[in-house]
Amino acid sequence: MKHLIIHCSIYSRDYKMFREVINRGIDSHLEGFTKSEFKVISEDNYDHVSRTLDMKFHPDEIHILVRRLEELEEKKSDIDEAEAIDSWICDIKEFVKNEAEESKAGS
Repeated sequence: MKHLIIHCSIYSRDYKMFREVINRGIDSHLEGFTKSEFKVISEDNYDHVSRTLDMKFHPDEIHILVRRLEELEEKKSDIDEAEAIDSWICDIKEFVKNEAEESKAGS
């Protein structure tokens, strides 16, 4: 399976959500993101500087991301935030499903 790569602006709602999920460290399941890579990239675009969080989730840690997003979704009282998190969960699960099918077809 390939790494799951996600990019988001540091000014977005997604950034706040991913930052909360990533910065939790070792959780009650004794799991954390130890193989994945996270960095903020700054780019000069003529009249402004854009800053993006680049996340490269290791295949062995994607389940941690999904679980933490599901836990975060349960805590949110704001419907829009919960729906945005649910959308990410669905997209990530679809990525995992497609990777498994690709892997099976390649065998």
